[in-house]
Formats: sequence, C-alpha cells, structure tokens
Amino acid sequence: MTARAGAVAPPVPVVLVRLKLRLMRNRSKHRTRGFGMVFATLGALGFGILGFVSSIGAAHTSDPRVSRAVVVIGATVVVIGWAVLPLLSFGTDETLDPARLQLLPLERRPLIAGLLAASFIGYAPFAVLLTLAGVVVGYASGVGAIITLFAVVLLAVMAAATARTLATALASTMSSRRGRDVIIAVTAVLGVSVQFVRFIHFVDIDAALLNRVSNVLRWLPPGALGQSIIDARTGHLARALVELIPALIVVPLLLALWARTLDRSLTVVTGGSTTARTAAGSGRRSSIFPRGLPFLRPNAWGAVAAKELRYVARDPRRRIVFAQLVLVGLGGPIWIAVTARSLPPGSVLIASIAGYIALIGALNQFGFDGGALWLDIVAGNGIRAELIGKNVALLIQALPVVLVGSLVLASASDGWAYIPAGLVIAAAGLGAGLGVANVLSVRYPQRIAETKSPFGGSAGGQGCVTALILLVGMFVQGLLLAPVAIAAAVCAAVAPAALVIVAPACALYGYVLWRAGTANATRWAWWRQPEILLAVDPHRGV
Repeated sequence: MTARAGAVAPPVPVVLVRLKLRLMRNRSKHRTRGFGMVFATLGALGFGILGFVSSIGAAHTSDPRVSRAVVVIGATVVVIGWAVLPLLSFGTDETLDPARLQLLPLERRPLIAGLLAASFIGYAPFAVLLTLAGVVVGYASGVGAIITLFAVVLLAVMAAATARTLATALASTMSSRRGRDVIIAVTAVLGVSVQFVRFIHFVDIDAALLNRVSNVLRWLPPGALGQSIIDARTGHLARALVELIPALIVVPLLLALWARTLDRSLTVVTGGSTTARTAAGSGRRSSIFPRGLPFLRPNAWGAVAAKELRYVARDPRRRIVFAQLVLVGLGGPIWIAVTARSLPPGSVLIASIAGYIALIGALNQFGFDGGALWLDIVAGNGIRAELIGKNVALLIQALPVVLVGSLVLASASDGWAYIPAGLVIAAAGLGAGLGVANVLSVRYPQRIAETKSPFGGSAGGQGCVTALILLVGMFVQGLLLAPVAIAAAVCAAVAPAALVIVAPACALYGYVLWRAGTANATRWAWWRQPEILLAVDPHRGV
C-alpha cells in the first residue's frame, strides 16, 4: 500500500469499523457462502422490520400496561441476550478479537472505542438496532422525544459494553477445560428449557402479570431505561431524567472494567499444558476402537466412526450436541411419563424424537473437523468413508438414547411391544435425515472456530448465515421425515398391528434416501475436498 505525502491516517475506531465491513464484504464474495450471506441479509432485514413494526404497534396498544411491559421487559432481554447468547454459542466475533491486534501500537481508549463501535456491525445487531428504532418512532412524543432517543442509544451502548466486558472477563475461564464444561452444561440446560416453552399456558399471561414483572425489572438499569421512555412519553420529564442515572453510572463502570480486563487478556498467558500433564500423558498407548463396540472394524469408515466417538468425549462443541441429545431425548419421555395421567401403548414411538434432535448436529459435519480435515484429504480421497463413519458414530450416540426413552415410556404405558418398532422407525428417520445432512455438509460447510477465545466465532455475520443454512436443511429434513412420522402416528392410533409392515417399509425408505444423499454428496465432493477444507479452515486451505 502506498500513502500520499502529508495524508492523515484515519482514527483507529474508523479503521476497525471499516475492517469489519470489509471482512463482511469479502465473505459475501466467497463462492460457496455468498448465497448464505444473501439469506442472512434478508433474514436480518425481515426480523428487523418485524421488530420495528411490533415496537410501533406496542406503543399504540390500548392497554398502557402492555405498552410499558414491552419496553421495560424488552430492554432487559436485549441486554441479557446480547451479552449471554454469544458466549453460550462459543464465540462472539473473531474479527474483533483484541489478541489479533496485540502487536500493534494501539492505545487503550481508541481500541475500546473501535471495538465497541464495530460491535454494532453485523446482521443480528442490525435487526436489534432496527427494533430499537421502532421504539423511538413509536414511543417518542413531544419534548420527551429527546429523552427517548437518548435512552435507546444508552440501552444499545449498555448491551454492547456488557457483552464485551463479560466476554473479556471470562476469557481465561472459558479457555480452561472446566470452564468450557460449565458452558456445555448451561447451554444444554437452556437448550432443553426452550422445549418446555410449549407447556406454558400463554392464555394465562395477562396485562396484570406483565405489569408485576415490569414493576420488578424497572429497578434494574436496563429496565430503568425502559421506564424512562414511558415517563418521557407521559410528560414526567424530571422522573424520566432521574431514571437515566443508573445507566449513566453502569456504562462507564462497564467500560472501565472492560479496559482492565482487556489489558490483562493482552498481557497474561492462560492455558497450556504443564510438565506433569505432559509426563502423565506420555507412554499411554491404547486402541482408538472402543472395546464395547466390536462391530467397528479396522477399516476406513470404522476408523472415522471411532475417531468421532473419541472426539465426543474431548471436544466441547461436540459434547454440547451430545448433551442436548441426551437431555432432550430422555427429558421428553420422562416429562411425558410423569405428567400424563394415562398413556396409550403407542406413545412409546415418541422416543424416536431423540433421533431428530441428533440430526441438527449432523448438518455441518466437516465444520467440527476444522483444520484437521487436511489429514484426511492428503491421506486419500475417502470422502464416502468419511461420511459413512460420521453417520455410524451418530447412530451409535442416538439409538441408545432412543432405547432408554422407549423403556421409560413403555414402563408408563405398558407398550413393551412397540419398542422394536420404535427403534426401527428411529433408524429410518436418522437415515432419511442423514441423507440430507451429508449433502448439506459437503455443499455448504460452515466454519466453527477452533480457538478457545470468547471472541472465537467466525467472521462477521457468519453466525446468521450458519443459522439460516441450518434452518433450510432442517426444513428439507422435515419434509422427508414427514412420511415416516405420519405412518408411525397413524399406525399407533389406528392399526398397531400394521407396524409389522410399516416399520420395515420406513426403514427401507430411510435407507434409500440415505444411499441417495450419500452418493450425491460423494460425487459432488470427489474433486472438491480442497474447497471444503478452505471453507472450514481458510488459513490451512490456502
């Protein structure tokens, strides 16, 4: 690069914002990811417009208690969600990792300003900011509009500052194995808790309940900002100004804490192996094949399956998927068995839902390999063995969960005769879903960060792209799994004896779809394995 004589360099915050925009633009030019970036843009725009319109509608609702609850509760949700959700998904934004700027002569204040400003660049932040803009348009009124605008801006800054402070403060903890295990447990519990939302009686939630919740949350800094918006709208300007004070105190404290933890994260080395661990680990020799699985033969796909099972016990990202599989696959049947007064024998087939949960983690199978995929590529063109081994490893994880769930439901419904049919139908569903997962894994592989840093996500906006691609894959899987689910439900309700024919037919259907999907994925990836490596690990792929 050349610079003109006498040219003044732009400020550091401007450079960091331009860097974030350039990285997002470069990712959009990628041949295999450009399509996903378009969907991410449309998705963020759609959610943002929905939030914008909903905020305006809430401001003009007939019940003032609902209008108040939307901003008070919503402000608290925005701050907590912005701060916590990226950590539980193992990464906020790798492009803003301050460790990458460690060797540059940057001062603390412009660095923090740049990182904070760049936090608002992305698809999810765009949707949130568009929703907050709807709050300004809907709730601003008269002279209080200035207070409303200031409160919304302060809320966005508080959310971003909280996220950055929390991520930086937990950097050393998240880098430890114990810290990652805690995150796995919390993430799995939250993932399961989402499933119980459907048991909530939303008809019992009225304006009085929302008002009671708002009365509690209004005393927290984010809730106080929401209450300030309401008071500014109703003309209580003095009270609205007073309610801005907690946020005006908390935000500088967060920035000061972030500055201290940022200095520590850039100067203190964490992690690493000790001499004792290295000595204890040396000299250990064991077979990669588990002793309890004698059918895993020492061939290509058997080695891949054994490797995948070994990684489940060691890789925190894979353990998250397995923990969710176990908790949902067993929690659902146990919940049904405990809460239901009487269960028909055919309810045992519900345990096969665990297989569908397992399919979610199979939509990006090569993303978990990362840079290690190059070993498989240089060892030989064995993409088919890779896919078969990964699929077999998933079956080994899912079918025992289905079996235990079937036993739980059978004990509550006396439907022991349905257990074999349930296992066969679960295997059929897994086969049909894995056919789609294999195609999606080779055509749209997504990078999963290998770094232990809390900033170790993909480049900007990649989380939204990955989510949209996974949603498309889950939709296609749902369409292909529908015949299996419908056939099982009809047989259980109308003609249980027909399962003797329907279950093998479903198994054949799943096997055919799996063979077709695996063959299509193998043909497409035969000469494109370097491109897959480039997608999951750009540094090693070039």
